[in-house]
Amino acid sequence: MPRPSESGIEWRVDVPPERRLAVELVLAWADVKERMPGRLRPCENSECRLFVLDHSRANTARWCSMKTCGNRIKARRHLARVRETRRTEEIAGT
Repeated sequence: MPRPSESGIEWRVDVPPERRLAVELVLAWADVKERMPGRLRPCENSECRLFVLDHSRANTARWCSMKTCGNRIKARRHLARVRETRRTEEIAGT
């Protein structure tokens, strides 16, 4: 329910306690999407269920965490390149 405040309009959420967290999360999501358009998106690791809140100047962050998801994706790409190189060398008879 909206009500006037010093900063504009405040919303009072009147929901059962077991649903309050879900409602607050949706409101927080909408607030971030409005204040920082294009900065909130899913992690590019297809196995991850987290999101990226991109604070980078270029807006190029791809993973929720470089330490976990970014490292895993880069390691997988490297391993795929190594395997492909080995296959190519075996075919060529080197």
